Amino acid sequence: MFIIDSYLKIVFFAASLAVFAVLSRKKSEYGVCLAAFFLPFYIFKFNLFGLPLNFFEVLVYFLFLIWLSRGGFEKMIKLFSEIKENRTFTAGLILFFVGVLISTFLSDDLRTSAGILKGWFIAPFLLFLIIKAEIKTENQIKNIFAALVASGAAVAAVSLVYYFSGRLTFDGRLAAFYLSPNHLAMFLAPISVLAAGLVFLSQNRREKIFFGAASVLIAAAVYLTYSYGAWAALFSAAAVFFLLGHIASKLKFLPYLKI
Repeated sequence: MFIIDSYLKIVFFAASLAVFAVLSRKKSEYGVCLAAFFLPFYIFKFNLFGLPLNFFEVLVYFLFLIWLSRGGFEKMIKLFSEIKENRTFTAGLILFFVGVLISTFLSDDLRTSAGILKGWFIAPFLLFLIIKAEIKTENQIKNIFAALVASGAAVAAVSLVYYFSGRLTFDGRLAAFYLSPNHLAMFLAPISVLAAGLVFLSQNRREKIFFGAASVLIAAAVYLTYSYGAWAALFSAAAVFFLLGHIASKLKFLPYLKI
């Protein structure tokens, strides 16, 4: 965890927010892609009038406010109307958030629970609303995936710098700037699966090279964490992916996977 507690950090993140706001104002898709890329920045934390926040949350809240100012409120009302028509989804959503609220307010540590509520549930839900309303095409989806892969590749590259400079945990595992090797692995492992899948699903040669290189880089960092849980998850995901791919090639029932 990094605390934003110096003027240099404040200036850097304020400038980043300004650039983010300009691009998000221009097009909501840019904001979503940037939010996806800056997902690792949740480790940068600060207090605003006593309210604990992290940088990724702030990006999402900024994006949501900008989206509302660009006609997002009407789109949100329409979206809620569409969601309301799906009674099963609506009931599940209500039960989910009721459970989350009960867990939050019955917690012994209300401050920590409230932080989890806004960071793990409210911010992702706001981002979901924007994506649901604005992201409509396969190309837009692919751009978000590419931003996530680029984010993972950047974290993996920085992590490998830590590795080659000998900055490891006491037991020789790679943690980089995360609290533990397992935290690093938990962030990189899902993106590794995504990158590997996009290698096979993309039709463009440049995209294949990008996703392939990112997949190797991320997999190398995951390996060096020696997180056996992440290793098992990757092997399991690979097995399922190839099994589904084999079935799809035989039965031709997954044509929409071709990006």
